Amino acid sequence: MNRSVALFVAMALLVAHALAIHTTASGDFAPPYDMAFAAFRVGYSLVHEGHFAWGPEAGGIDSYPSFLWVLVSYSLQRLYLSINFWSQVVGAACALATMFLSSRFHSDRVASLVAPLLLAMSGSYAAASLSGTETALVALCFTAAFVANERGWSWTFGLSLALAGLARSEAWVLTPLFFSLRLTPWLKHGPGRGPNLRAYLIPILSFAALALLRRWLGGDFLSSYTAGLLTFEQSSLSGVWAALRDFLISSVSPGLLVYSLWYLLRKRLSSTGRRALFIGACWTLFAATREAESLPFNESMVPALPLLLIAVQEGLINALNSPRVWVRQLAWSSFFTTGLLTILVSRPPQNIGSIPLAKHQYSWLEPSQEAQLDARGWLGRQGLVDEIEKTQYLRAMGLFLRENVDANVTVLTPWPGAIGYLSRMDVRDLRGRATSLPGEERLRAWRRPGRTDVLEALRMRAGYIVPVCRPTSLPPTPISLATEWILHLDTLHDAKGQRLSQILEALGEYELVTVPLPSPSRISSKHLHGKGYLLRHKDISEAPKLKLERDGEGVLVSCTHAGHLQLADLRLSLADSEDEVMVFSPTGELTADRSVLARRELLLTRTGINAIELIRVEPPEGGWDDMELRATLINPSSRGQHLFNRASATEALKL
Repeated sequence: MNRSVALFVAMALLVAHALAIHTTASGDFAPPYDMAFAAFRVGYSLVHEGHFAWGPEAGGIDSYPSFLWVLVSYSLQRLYLSINFWSQVVGAACALATMFLSSRFHSDRVASLVAPLLLAMSGSYAAASLSGTETALVALCFTAAFVANERGWSWTFGLSLALAGLARSEAWVLTPLFFSLRLTPWLKHGPGRGPNLRAYLIPILSFAALALLRRWLGGDFLSSYTAGLLTFEQSSLSGVWAALRDFLISSVSPGLLVYSLWYLLRKRLSSTGRRALFIGACWTLFAATREAESLPFNESMVPALPLLLIAVQEGLINALNSPRVWVRQLAWSSFFTTGLLTILVSRPPQNIGSIPLAKHQYSWLEPSQEAQLDARGWLGRQGLVDEIEKTQYLRAMGLFLRENVDANVTVLTPWPGAIGYLSRMDVRDLRGRATSLPGEERLRAWRRPGRTDVLEALRMRAGYIVPVCRPTSLPPTPISLATEWILHLDTLHDAKGQRLSQILEALGEYELVTVPLPSPSRISSKHLHGKGYLLRHKDISEAPKLKLERDGEGVLVSCTHAGHLQLADLRLSLADSEDEVMVFSPTGELTADRSVLARRELLLTRTGINAIELIRVEPPEGGWDDMELRATLINPSSRGQHLFNRASATEALKL
């Protein structure tokens, strides 16, 4: 087969792979990750408001960690293109270009396609290509810099390093890494080969120019991430090992590095393979020390994957050229086994016929790292499904806020991306990445933000808080929300003592509101789909109000509502003189079962001056004498007695 045709087939395989896994539960093409919307928000502010920041009064140039990706977002929105679709197109184009560059090392047809085929089979690489983030662009810059370094293209090499640093803050570390190749005897090029020293001036000048721009826009010379590059106080050997283990399981193909290491020890690995292995391994190890992974398929390490697979390719070439038949057979078997395992990682855990494979997949894909706030952290396809589900929910919440809530109200949330971009409101980041926290002068790094003083953030008295990032079967309770924030967010880990009491007291100023969300699979749909939860500050005073009045022999229960769309259940009870309570069912019958509701999931809209009738009940057989009728709106699916249970005050009528 012609090499060009084979490379085209590999690219088509990557496109098919990416489209197959980047889908919603209903089979639709999934949107970019929630984090990508933070770049879209900064680009939107730059287009429409002229601020290279999250908003006119919030954030700064580091509100998103990729300067270059913000410019891409700005360009797409300036051209009035669909930011969701075209950001993914740009990512896919970068991924395909990276595959092309990774095939430029050998004239041999088979040998030159090992790295591209492994990239096409990798679930990590396929997911990153459509994530809507800058990851595929960074991978392209990495690979372009490596190819230019091997070919001696000085200016291409310098420009690639500069673009890599502009595309991701931590990528500036590549410049000293590549420079170290010149100082290491077993890694440096021969005389007269490789880029010249002047090529390193381009990334250095780019770094200085970005620092001056950052300062001119009112920030610091260095980004939060760059300033903390040499601090490893939150890292541990166990954490690094867990990150590397998760990356190996998510990507599978780096396991073939055993061939590269074997021939490296035997001093038979090519110089290209040695350099690719060194740069790729250093970046992977560096990424493992910097963060607990928050994106699916361990995306922070994906930029180094092409280089690692080039090293794999160089090792496999030695094995495939071995005079021993069993070595060649082992190499081919390893290659095809890797392909089979990537299929298992890229498919949801499920049985194959009568083979109970699902439980083994769940056990295999269980993460080693600590889960992030409200994230299950599954490896492989299941982690991607969780991320897509989260993004759909947050996108729907952002649109709900834009269409139903006063634009001048402040919203506080740990997930500001899609909500901030779609709502166009003043959205504040509870983790201090897109917007600064109270008492802090600079933004935090997106990839390692650290812990937050949750109590101080709640004292901002934001109008609304988005407390969850995905659909839940039960609404949050004050104790569950406060405990989760303390465990995952707060600077103090006191989940049972004074800190818990302080946060519960601060949450007492809010009321839980259940709202109807548009369909997450088709965000423009007018059909209601699912429920979302907001915490609304009580000063806004938009809770619905019930009214009980006699209507002949019966009683009419009506409601007035001055707020936005809201879902609520109606609990209607009848208490006698001895405080024995019976509740009304939807048919108007009385029952002793306290869980029975008179109305379920009422859709409350603004009523104006006219009240809407909810239910009319007739008197029981013994009449109304010495009875008290009580009516309360509660949040759907709420259980127990707590601050977030009620959606309205209780109204009573003495009969």
